[in-house]
Amino acid sequence: MSLTEGFNFVGWSGPDLTPIVEAVAGLGDAVEAVFLWDSITQLLTFRTALPVALNTLTALPYAGAVWVLVSEDVEWSQPAWAPPLAVAE
Repeated sequence: MSLTEGFNFVGWSGPDLTPIVEAVAGLGDAVEAVFLWDSITQLLTFRTALPVALNTLTALPYAGAVWVLVSEDVEWSQPAWAPPLAVAE
């Protein structure tokens, strides 16, 4: 998926609860921050300039909608993942 310099509102198509550091690794130095709204804990943030312990966003949920702040145009390759199908008994 193509991200343009600045804020991008996108969905995460990778596995549920992928660690944020792993999820954004392919963005390299272009990623500055990721924001996710959770109805219980409210705004969760991941900022690359902060120590890991100060970030509240630690994992991305499947189909989670996130704001990603990047410093330049970049491609974000996400692993395609689909939830398991229910098996009828």
